Amino acid sequence: MFPAVVFVAAASVLLGLHPADGTDNWSPVCPRKCVCQVRPVQVALLKQPATFRTVDCSGLNLQRIPSDLPAEAEALLLPNNSIRMHVGINLMPQLRLLDLAHNRIQGFFGRLQLPQLEHLDLSYNAIPRVSSSDNDFFAPLRNLQTLNLRGNTIQTVQAETLELPRLTSLDLSGNHLSHIDEHALISLHMLRNVDLSNNDLAAEDIGDVFEGLQLSMVNLSDNRLVQFLTRDFVTEELDLSRNWFATLSRFTFDGIRAQHLQLGGMPTLWLVSSSAFDKMKTLNSLDLSRNENLTYIEPGSLSGLYNLTSIDLDYSGLLKLPADMEPRPGLAVSLRDVPLSCYLNSEFLQSPQGKQFSCRWRNDTLNSTQLIALKSSADWRNALPVILPVFPFYMEADVGTVLELQCLTFGNVSGLIWYRIDEKRNREYSLPSSSGVLRLGPLYRVDSGRYMCRVYNEFGSVNRSVNVNVTYAPVVIIPLTVTQQYVTFAWNNSDPSIASQFRVTYYEFGGVNFSHVRTIYMGHLVRTYTISNLKSGTLYKLCLLLNKSGIVEELDCKNITTQDPEVSSRSFQSAQELVVAIACISGLLFMIFMSTCVYRFYQEKQQDSMAENLSRILLSDSSCTASEAATPTTYFNPGIDPLTPTTDLDVRAAFLPEHHPYRNIPFGCRARQGEPQMQSTQF
Repeated sequence: MFPAVVFVAAASVLLGLHPADGTDNWSPVCPRKCVCQVRPVQVALLKQPATFRTVDCSGLNLQRIPSDLPAEAEALLLPNNSIRMHVGINLMPQLRLLDLAHNRIQGFFGRLQLPQLEHLDLSYNAIPRVSSSDNDFFAPLRNLQTLNLRGNTIQTVQAETLELPRLTSLDLSGNHLSHIDEHALISLHMLRNVDLSNNDLAAEDIGDVFEGLQLSMVNLSDNRLVQFLTRDFVTEELDLSRNWFATLSRFTFDGIRAQHLQLGGMPTLWLVSSSAFDKMKTLNSLDLSRNENLTYIEPGSLSGLYNLTSIDLDYSGLLKLPADMEPRPGLAVSLRDVPLSCYLNSEFLQSPQGKQFSCRWRNDTLNSTQLIALKSSADWRNALPVILPVFPFYMEADVGTVLELQCLTFGNVSGLIWYRIDEKRNREYSLPSSSGVLRLGPLYRVDSGRYMCRVYNEFGSVNRSVNVNVTYAPVVIIPLTVTQQYVTFAWNNSDPSIASQFRVTYYEFGGVNFSHVRTIYMGHLVRTYTISNLKSGTLYKLCLLLNKSGIVEELDCKNITTQDPEVSSRSFQSAQELVVAIACISGLLFMIFMSTCVYRFYQEKQQDSMAENLSRILLSDSSCTASEAATPTTYFNPGIDPLTPTTDLDVRAAFLPEHHPYRNIPFGCRARQGEPQMQSTQF
C-alpha cells in the first residue's frame, strides 16, 4: 500500500491553497462554542498547514450546522459531530475549505452553492451512492480540487456524475464499492490521484474506467481483483497489493505504463511468468513482498526492463532466485526472510550433505525452521509431491453460482483425489474431478464446508484444504411505483425460510433529520409491499431489516421522494396540451386531405363533361366540305391550358384513342341540317 504521505503530498501540491493576507485582525461574531480565528489549518489531504479565516466547530455534538456563521470565513471545520444535512453553508461565498468528516450525512441533497470551494471532506459519513441524481449538488463546485469520500457506504458510482473540471484528487477508499461505471471519470480531465483501496471491486466492476487518463497515483489495494482488465492508461504509481491474483502473465498488464508497481501481500500468487512485465518498459520499482505462496519466478521475467532499479521480495516463498533477479550494479534486490533453500536450488542439491532432501521455511516468530518435506535422497523426484497454493484456505460464493477449484501440483505425482470433509461424522467423501479441477455448482447452502485435495506418490501424500462458505446474494430494495400518497417496492430473497423474519421500517424527513414512522412485520411469504397514506412531495427512508435469532440486521435502505402535487399537476396539464396539439394537427391534416379529394373529384367531373360533349359532336352525322375538313379550328381551351392556343385536333387527340374513326374530323363541320352547330368554344 502506498504510504498516506504520498497521497497527502500530491493533494497538497495540487490543491493550491494559500494563506489569507491582511486578515490577522479578523474578529467576527462567532457561533456559540465555536472558535473563529486566523490560524493554520491541517486537513487530511494537505501536506503542510495553510492559514485561513477559520471557523472551528469540531467535536461539539452538533445536530445541525450553525445558522450564524460569518460570511467572510474561508475554512469551516465541522468534523466529529452528528450533522445529518449540509444545509446552511450556502451563505459563505468565500469558503474554500469545508470539513464535514465523521458525521451522519446520508446523501447529497440540494445544491452546494460554494463557487470558491477547493477542498471538500465528507469522509466517514453514511453516503450510500454517487449517482446521476447528485449532479445538482456538484454542479456549482467548479473550483473543487480535492474530494474525500473515504469510509462511507458507497456501493456504486454512476456515469458522468462527477463533472468537476478542476478535480485533481479523489478518495473513495474504505467504502463498499462493487461497481464503477467505465464513464464515471471521463470528464475529470485534471484528475491525477485516485484511491479506490479497501473496497469490493472485481476486475469486471472497473472495466476501462482509467482509459485515456494521465494519472500520478492509482491505489486499488485490498479489493477482490483476480485479474486486471483495465487497459490503455498511464500512471506513475499503481498499487494492486492484497488482491487475489494467482499468476502474472503477459496479458496481466497489457497496455499499462507505470513506474512503480506494488503487488505485495497476495495470498494466492504463486507464479510469475517470463513475459509478465514485457510491456512495462518504464517500470522503475517492483514490490513482490509478503507473497508467502510465491514459490517460482520464471527466468527472463525482467528482460527488457532497463529502467528497473529495485525489487522487493521480502517475506516471499521463493525457492530459487532467477539469474536476472540476482543483485547487480544498478539493481537492488531485497530478500529478507526468503527460504531460497529447497528442491529447485541446484547448489543445495550438490552440497556434501546431499544425502537428505529437505525444504525449510524460516519462521522468525518461533526462531526455528519448519520441515515440510523430507526424504533420504538428493533428487526431488524421489520426494513427496508439492501442492502449489493456487486456491486460498477460505472462499465465499453466492447461491446459484458455479465454483471451480484447481489443485496444481509439482514433483512426482502418482494420483490426485478431491474429498468433501464431514466434520460431524469425521469422514471423508471422495468427489469426481477432471485434471485436478473440482467443479461445484450450482451451489446451495448445503454445499458449505471443507474440501480437501490429496496428492500422493510412493513416498506418501500431502493435503491442502479450503473452507467454502455459500451465502445468499445481498438483499436490496427495488422501488416499483412512486406516487403522491403511496410507494410500492420489492426486494430479492433467495431463501424462503427467512421470508417471515423480514421487517420494513420507514422514516420521514422533517427538514433536519429522519423520524421513525412505522415498522411492518412480514408474517408470510412476500417480496413486494405497498406503503400508503404518505405525504406528497416528502422524502422518506425505507429500510429492510432481518431478525436473526433476536438480532436485527439492516439489509438495505433507500431514500424515496413521493411525487409533488404541483409537478403532477404540471405533468397532467402538459399531457392535456399535448393531446390538444395532436388533435389540432390531425384536424388540419384531415382538412387538407378532404380538400385534395374534392379538387380531384371536380377535375374528374370536368373531364367527363368535356368527353361527353365531344362524343356527342363526333357521333353526329356531319357533312363537311373538303375545305372545312382541311382547316382545323383554333381557340383557347381552358380545360388544357388557358394561355396556349389549341386546335380542335389537339382536343380530339387528348380525349380519343389513336384509331378512333372521328379522331381526324374537325369540329368546324356543320351539323345535320335543322340542328344547331356546336361551337368549339363550349369546351
